Amino acid sequence: MGGEQPEQTPQATALSIEAVLDDFEARGWLSDERFAEALVRRRSERYGMRKIADELERAGVDTKQSAKLLGALKETEFQRAYDLWARKYGEKAQDQKERTRQYRFLASKGFGADVVAKVIGGQCPD
Repeated sequence: MGGEQPEQTPQATALSIEAVLDDFEARGWLSDERFAEALVRRRSERYGMRKIADELERAGVDTKQSAKLLGALKETEFQRAYDLWARKYGEKAQDQKERTRQYRFLASKGFGADVVAKVIGGQCPD
């Protein structure tokens, strides 16, 4: 029948895919750097550096590139944690059970213990 493609071997398919990816990269349509920047931008409102660093590592992003992106993120870590906390809770916990719950929430999002303690302790960003 017209239009049917001959069946390719897995090796030929892999080579074809590799060629397409190389072409996309040469044209600037595919960039590991842009991928990493987009991942950090998407995740930064809801997650802390620890969680984002894990995602970058799982995605195979270069360590040097990750360090650069995470360095910029570190400057806003407290503000981002505070904003997330404010959206979710909005007021300081009145008892130990609630403080623990709020602490676990922020920690589970990948924010560091020092940042979480400041937020739960009632410290506000400048």
